[in-house]
Amino acid sequence: MTRAGGRPCGGCGYVNDAEALVCSLCRAMLGPPRRRPDPPADADPAPIGAPVAAPLAPEEDDDARFRPPDHHLRKVPVEEPPAPGSWSTHVPLPVVHLAAGVPGALALNLLCCGLLGWGMGAPAHEFGHAIFGWLLGFPSIPLPVVTFHGQQSVVAFVLAWAAVGTLVVRARPPLSLLAPLAALPLVFGVLALLPVKEVVFLWAGHGGEVLFAALFFYLALRGGLDKPYERPIYATLAWSSWFNNVNMFRKLITDPAFQYVYHVQSFLMADGTNDYSRIAAYFDTTVPRAATVGLVTSLLIPPLGVLVWWLGHRHELWRDAVPLPGWLRRRAAP
Repeated sequence: MTRAGGRPCGGCGYVNDAEALVCSLCRAMLGPPRRRPDPPADADPAPIGAPVAAPLAPEEDDDARFRPPDHHLRKVPVEEPPAPGSWSTHVPLPVVHLAAGVPGALALNLLCCGLLGWGMGAPAHEFGHAIFGWLLGFPSIPLPVVTFHGQQSVVAFVLAWAAVGTLVVRARPPLSLLAPLAALPLVFGVLALLPVKEVVFLWAGHGGEVLFAALFFYLALRGGLDKPYERPIYATLAWSSWFNNVNMFRKLITDPAFQYVYHVQSFLMADGTNDYSRIAAYFDTTVPRAATVGLVTSLLIPPLGVLVWWLGHRHELWRDAVPLPGWLRRRAAP
């Protein structure tokens, strides 16, 4: 059968298809096919600005050895996603998640009279005592409203910091944080040898609450442990713990009635056994002065969670953004 533009076999004379490389009858090699003719000179050129597909490089074309010499695959041009807007038109999604926790925190601390906020802060408070107790070499057991600790020992100190080192290795923190993290065992080792370690253990109750707030701020920005919708929940816990601590220290500094209640009410059923009453007695000062130091630490520690996220993930800030409403966008535009 004769094919228009076919390729005759040199061995048997059979006319094959124009693109055939092997004779369909005798399986003899036909050699390279003829090159396709160039388009006529009067053909319409490609429109100006149209994307032109570039040929794949030889190392990118795995099947090049099976193709005719003048046949190349073409890359399909991929349009780049549009660049995210600025603050005048968009808001980064981590900021939205962070702000979404403010209403929930206000509800926990104001509308619910602080009961739910205290219920969430109490575990963080006792875990703060227990964690710092282990880091100082005291085997500690946290209970719902009190923490018991045993005698200080080198074994407890080594076990605690071995666990911390394992967590740091698995977390793979940014290089900028390695030096501060490496200095922590030295700092706690010195504190463990000084009498002031008791004050550190007492401070770690409310200090643990704001340290957990810093961790929750970080998780609200980076993303939850499992699901994306966990971010507003972490933000709610972070803001609630922060508000609760700052408000408590404010009243402990300025409200004499609250100072009296704080001094006489304790789960240990003894006057002056709450954390800042004992800190004030250790330094032979007043509770409001000791609470001023607690207020400063409560104001400074939670934002560290945002700072840690910024140092390691600031390039992800605009990866996801939410457009502003039209009325707000017009107001924000210059």
